[in-house]
Amino acid sequence: LIDYLQLGLIQTTTNAQIAWQTYPKMTAAESDHAWREIRQGFHILSEMDVPPQFIILPELAVPLCFRSRLLALCRNIGSIVIAGMDYTLDHGNKILGNQALVIVPQRWPEKQASEQCSTFYFGKTYFAPAEKTGIGQSGFTFKADQTIWLFDAGRFGRIGVCICYDFMDVERYM
Repeated sequence: LIDYLQLGLIQTTTNAQIAWQTYPKMTAAESDHAWREIRQGFHILSEMDVPPQFIILPELAVPLCFRSRLLALCRNIGSIVIAGMDYTLDHGNKILGNQALVIVPQRWPEKQASEQCSTFYFGKTYFAPAEKTGIGQSGFTFKADQTIWLFDAGRFGRIGVCICYDFMDVERYM
């Protein structure tokens, strides 16, 4: 195992009161704003002498409509990306999910562009109290994901992932 990881963090400045005004889907204006910040963050990280091994984007940071563009950024920089995605909505059944996407470039951990990436989603198990109230008022029902994800990152060790309020229940990962 290596002694340390190089992490890149990209924090968007999404305004929740504007982004999710009427129902749990990010507005087009906030989606575009978030995507500009994400692109800029990737540009800054790609200009580093040694790009990070992992890039983290927080819960709900990435609008779903930009998933394919996120994959392209990941392939180019060669870092594993763990990105919180906007709410997934099943309008027919009025079900809402909160997921993050893990993207692993084909050539990782080599710092080279990759033509392909492997991906998987993991979901949130528990809503924060304020979030539960807001979602409840939207008419959607939250679909909890009880799956625990650990993956083998080779010389970087085993990595566990969870979303936001699930850290309050981190002992179940032990």
